[in-house]
Amino acid sequence: MPRPVRTLLAGTLIATTTFVGAATSQSLDNEQVQTGDVFSGQTLNVVTVDDQVTGATTATGNALSGAVQNGRLVLRSDQQLRARIDATTTMSAAQVGGATTLVTTAVGNTGDAAAYRADLTADVTQTAGSTWITGRTAIDTPNGRYLGGAGVSTTALANAQAFGVENGRATYAVEQVSGAQVDAATSATLQYVPAPAAFTTSAVSNSVSSSGTNAAQEARVVQRTSGGPRTQAVTQVSAGNAWNLAGTATAAANTATVANQGGSLDAAFDQTNGGAVLAQSSVSAYDFGAASSMAYGVGNSSVASNNDVVVTVDNLQLNTGGVEAASEFVGHAGYDGYASATAIGNATTGYACSECAGVLNANSRQINDADISATASINITGSNRAVVGTSTAIGNTASFYVSSPGG
Repeated sequence: MPRPVRTLLAGTLIATTTFVGAATSQSLDNEQVQTGDVFSGQTLNVVTVDDQVTGATTATGNALSGAVQNGRLVLRSDQQLRARIDATTTMSAAQVGGATTLVTTAVGNTGDAAAYRADLTADVTQTAGSTWITGRTAIDTPNGRYLGGAGVSTTALANAQAFGVENGRATYAVEQVSGAQVDAATSATLQYVPAPAAFTTSAVSNSVSSSGTNAAQEARVVQRTSGGPRTQAVTQVSAGNAWNLAGTATAAANTATVANQGGSLDAAFDQTNGGAVLAQSSVSAYDFGAASSMAYGVGNSSVASNNDVVVTVDNLQLNTGGVEAASEFVGHAGYDGYASATAIGNATTGYACSECAGVLNANSRQINDADISATASINITGSNRAVVGTSTAIGNTASFYVSSPGG
């Protein structure tokens, strides 16, 4: 039975639609328009905590979830964002005995659809207008106190669509357009961290992902980002004494990943990026055990992988926005210091299973008309055991191969 859904929002709200069908053919028509700003904020003032501190802060414009079992799902979805999305987490702590886990997420349009022992047909459009999508996390531990470890992530995402199919077939077309400034930032000032502490920041304008098991997939993905707005992720972490400290920043304008096993895969990607991409990670520690800083930035990225016989890939990528990745580690005395930076204009990968006598058919065209910059630096003023630095800048890279399921 058809299930139409129409959501028009003009206030500071989230539009969310969830639908699950079973043992029949289902149709879902979805329209969501968000015109009011969405803000989510959380402040944690901690003096002394013996155990862990956990916090989640999420701001979302439009969200859709649909699934079918033992039947068929036909999905038509149109999501439009014309508002600002902002998620902010702030923490001040004197002493935390256990691990600190903070997740901050700002998303404009998001959707996921799944089919189990069923078929999925989808036509999805996601549009983020000229606005801001911002995720922020800030941590401060004053007065020489400590955190007993940390796992902190900050994400800003304009458009995201995911598919999953098991024992069935998926045929879908996705068009994503972003004119938004996508900005994610993580900052932390720490005194003493006697446990692993990881700080991860991610900014993505358009994202499509799909996974199939014992399934066949036919994917058509079109992604566009306009010039002017930036896609940027910044991580800044400093510590007095850290045992195992890691900072990561990842920024991508357009990314599409289609993975499959147990059936054929036919994927077509059409990606155009016109905006600047920045990934910047800065990590410092006066005394350290292991400390690492990693930055990865890409204009357009597509992956089609199939642990089965047939893979067909049609790839078109145009990047006119500059891509910059900058990574830095500064320390005084310790053991191992690492810094890596990777910047890519266009990247595509396709592979099939060699043990299945796989067949790979690929047609790819990549054009990069922008500056690509990667810089990595390590500055240690005292003594240490090992220093490893890596800097890679690539205009266009394409890899097509046949491999075993294990890699």
